[in-house]
Amino acid sequence: VIVVANGGRPPFATALEAAQIFPIIDTTWADAARAVEAMQPAAVVVAASSGTVAARFGALANQIAARKPYLPLIAVDPDATLPENAIPFASGGGQFDRLPARLRAALRVRTLHATVMRRLDDDPGERAALPDTDPARDATVLLIGRGAAYPSLSVSFGERMGVVGALSIEAAAK
Repeated sequence: VIVVANGGRPPFATALEAAQIFPIIDTTWADAARAVEAMQPAAVVVAASSGTVAARFGALANQIAARKPYLPLIAVDPDATLPENAIPFASGGGQFDRLPARLRAALRVRTLHATVMRRLDDDPGERAALPDTDPARDATVLLIGRGAAYPSLSVSFGERMGVVGALSIEAAAK
């Protein structure tokens, strides 16, 4: 796992090590593209706070999006618009206890993608023509929730997808 940050080791790298996710390789934004190319990481976690250079982040995201199999890119505490392939993670006051679980979930998706690619390579006759469009752009999401996280989750969905309407459990009960 490559951790990208300016100004030393970020606190979330310690949380990843405490969760026994290793090896953790620290790098700066200036060396991030070279590190991704040379190290062949399983995931990239970046400190996406105000010190992030937008042009470098965009270039790194494009480089990561072109890699096969899927390479997770997690942006910790983003304060700007993220590229489409970046997974946002809000620490919630400097608490990174949910980050290892988020990273492990992304690594499971990577494993599934690698399995599909391997099976397609084993039997080229089974390979179907893939559409040119991104199915995520045509996805329908049903968001049902309650509690304090519901409004922020619905806003997050609304920023990435077209939202037709939102209904909370409390509103449904009325």
